[in-house]
Amino acid sequence: TIEQARKSLPPIGGGRTSATANIDPREDADMSFAMLPITEIERYGHNPRTSVNARYEEIKASIRADGITNTLTVTRRPNSTRYTPYGGGNTRLQIAKELYAEGDQRFATLKVIIKKWPGDAQTIAAHLIENELRADISFWEKASGVHQFGLELAQELGKPLTAGDLNRELRARGLVYGVKLIQNFTFAIEHLAPIGPWLKPTLVNELIRPRIGQLLELADKLGGRVVQLKTALHQVMQSHQQTLQARAKDNEDLEPHDRVAVELDEQALLHDLDVAAAESFGVDSGKLSAILALLAADP
Repeated sequence: TIEQARKSLPPIGGGRTSATANIDPREDADMSFAMLPITEIERYGHNPRTSVNARYEEIKASIRADGITNTLTVTRRPNSTRYTPYGGGNTRLQIAKELYAEGDQRFATLKVIIKKWPGDAQTIAAHLIENELRADISFWEKASGVHQFGLELAQELGKPLTAGDLNRELRARGLVYGVKLIQNFTFAIEHLAPIGPWLKPTLVNELIRPRIGQLLELADKLGGRVVQLKTALHQVMQSHQQTLQARAKDNEDLEPHDRVAVELDEQALLHDLDVAAAESFGVDSGKLSAILALLAADP
């Protein structure tokens, strides 16, 4: 026994080995608990959800009364001094920051669960999953989240991703959208950004995407007028965006029961898109539908 103990000792003048020698003291222990100053936690920049929670004031009243009973899970990028919520929690964090700013010292520090940084793609997916579980995320927020997920994952993998690739990667993380819906997300990001917050899945899939697809095909047939057409259609959508924003602004000064629903007028939008396209092509807008029908019958 003495001989075995002697052999286990480091050589004279040598360094003593340590079980923690290869551990970076700046690296977070995965799924560990900690008390963090609230000033060291900030909103996640790629959070897919951008709209205010409809139950914000109700949640704030609950947190004011009982504190944060659903512990936040946070993570941080390597070498960063700031943490961000992982898989939801931005609303709770914002409310806690507001209450702390109002002087409530209970929120000076927060008890959190720290998750080792998994990369932006996985963090975005976790936020998407959390919002899907609560069923309070819009089509546009999903589209933006999936788009950003694709950008981050493509960078991590070092290769571009198809809609099929995105579908598989999202499905592996518990998000089942389907290839067609992902294609609709991509189309909305590329062509419908000004009116994005007011889009609905059926509107994109059944009306806007098929119509703009027809118009883009016709623009290509008419001697490469795609860029000119895209500019004209973008201007139409900007006009509808301004109308919707003005309506939302007017609602701010009204009582809840007097407010008007801020919704996209899909028929007016389609009409305006057709008129703008006809002008771009230099044809009578009344004949555009017939032209598109002929193109569909005989490309």
